[in-house]
Amino acid sequence: MRNSYNAWAKSGKHEDLDNVLFLEKRRTKQLFRKTVRVEIANRREDEKELIMETRTRNMKLFNRLVRNTRKKGGEIIMDLNVNGQCYTGDENILAGFKEHFRKLATYDENINIDNDYHQNVEHEIHIINQLVKGKNIPDASREEISNTIKNINKGKSADYYGITIEHIVNAGEIMVILLQNIIHEIFQQGYVPDLLKIGLLTPIFKNKGSKNDAGNYRGITVLPVVSKIIDTVLKNRTQPSVKAVQHKYQRGFTSGSGSMNSALPVEEVYREVHDGKTEAKIILIDAKSAFDKVIHTHMMRRVYQAGIEDKHWSLISSLHQNCASTTNGEEISLSASQSYWVFVKVEYYSAQPIQNCT
Repeated sequence: MRNSYNAWAKSGKHEDLDNVLFLEKRRTKQLFRKTVRVEIANRREDEKELIMETRTRNMKLFNRLVRNTRKKGGEIIMDLNVNGQCYTGDENILAGFKEHFRKLATYDENINIDNDYHQNVEHEIHIINQLVKGKNIPDASREEISNTIKNINKGKSADYYGITIEHIVNAGEIMVILLQNIIHEIFQQGYVPDLLKIGLLTPIFKNKGSKNDAGNYRGITVLPVVSKIIDTVLKNRTQPSVKAVQHKYQRGFTSGSGSMNSALPVEEVYREVHDGKTEAKIILIDAKSAFDKVIHTHMMRRVYQAGIEDKHWSLISSLHQNCASTTNGEEISLSASQSYWVFVKVEYYSAQPIQNCT
């Protein structure tokens, strides 16, 4: 570009459209600007891809994406396509995202399922609710809550109420006492209040496809900090029961394990085949959108079968009822929330009926 500019400048800087040097200068300038824009976009996309790939290993890096997206507003889009309908303008685009995520998380009654099985599950859930109602659980001790607060990842975005875990940490011992009183009442009732189930949702581009298509965005939800503390207490208490019945080959959502543990056997098989000059076929199945929509009663039945048979079950169930998310103040009422950690873990459980159910 500089050479073209110098040549044009030496010729007298004529700006008529018949001047070859002027046209060449303008062409190289446009090409340079395009190259700069592409490079900036590539760096931004590389950062997002890195963050999404490392979300299970480096939560600080992952949460940086959420904060930056909210701070910068992301790349501006003029219109948004949602299931064939085009939304134009800032307010309409927000409404489009709202509609997209509401539909994504709402159970479709037209889905073809085994109605007999579904009705049996609903009947068993009714019985389970009665069975666990009278089985009280220990109160959360001050030490238990303190350890939970210490172990929650720091550096996350503020929740719907503008609270971060750092607020809780810096509030000191008095906050632990207040939380203990709140959690005590919640555990006694076996119910989590709806105000603790409002998540702050941010659409994040998946780095593939058109940015004007709502289907190419994933929703990252920041849960209320107090709800996260309760969630973590429940997780710590029930995790041993879950691990006891978890499939031995499950690697995802498993503490101390990951995709590398699954990749090692595949790598060893590949080397054996290569060294022995034989053939082998490896099939990789991508369960796309496997947990975008789940029937929670079916999953809660699995939770009970995992041995969680007291008010811990009621609390987990309550966390998935009357949930809502907001996008910049626009509330999205959901009939389903994001999959709770224990739901994913029990996907391998055998579907045996509850004993003595009629």
